[in-house]
Amino acid sequence: MTTIALDRAAMDLRLADLVDRVDDLDRSLGRMPGPPDGGIASGMIALIATAAAEANGLAADIDRAVAAIALDVVKDLDATEDEVYDVFSGIDAELGEL
Repeated sequence: MTTIALDRAAMDLRLADLVDRVDDLDRSLGRMPGPPDGGIASGMIALIATAAAEANGLAADIDRAVAAIALDVVKDLDATEDEVYDVFSGIDAELGEL
């Protein structure tokens, strides 16, 4: 059997660093200059820049969600046997009511 070990403190630091970098990127995008005067292509340039900024926002949201999920997983791995029992007891009680 394979043993997997996680250092919760290290995971917390790495995930917090990831979220900080995503936040920095969001702030940088907020400081972008207005659209350039591209003549006839100005509309297309603005469309492309807007699409890129929206895609970055979506990617940032995904990074934040993955970090939150990973922190929950690490927290759950640290759960004591009593905490695990309490969760399953609650599920068992809910299923019994159906």
